[in-house]
Amino acid sequence: MKKYLIFFFFLVGCSDFGTNPKEEVNLEEVSFKNDIQPMLKAECINCHGDNGGLSVRTYGNLMKGTSNNGPVVIPNNGEGSFIVKKLKGIATGSRMPPEPANPWNESKIEILIEWIDQGAKNN
Repeated sequence: MKKYLIFFFFLVGCSDFGTNPKEEVNLEEVSFKNDIQPMLKAECINCHGDNGGLSVRTYGNLMKGTSNNGPVVIPNNGEGSFIVKKLKGIATGSRMPPEPANPWNESKIEILIEWIDQGAKNN
């Protein structure tokens, strides 16, 4: 019985009872190669291949951006990145993809934002 009391007091003494908020940690890293590039190839490559303007064919081209807008991806700033603003339709000009194409759904945009917020790595 004494062992159980000591164990109980140890648990109570070591617990923060939820008063010490834990930092949210995302253990799943979004991959450019496996997550982002396939979406860009499926949705964007027809207009944004290598024909001037923004090319999404390679990581280097995407990160280079365009001559008119400069970088479209700002590592660690998904919401502030031009590509996200275009996909959400809140940047100047038309949304991407332009009508009549269907806009990206929120889950795809969130994956892109997460990748950018994780540093927009070439992984």
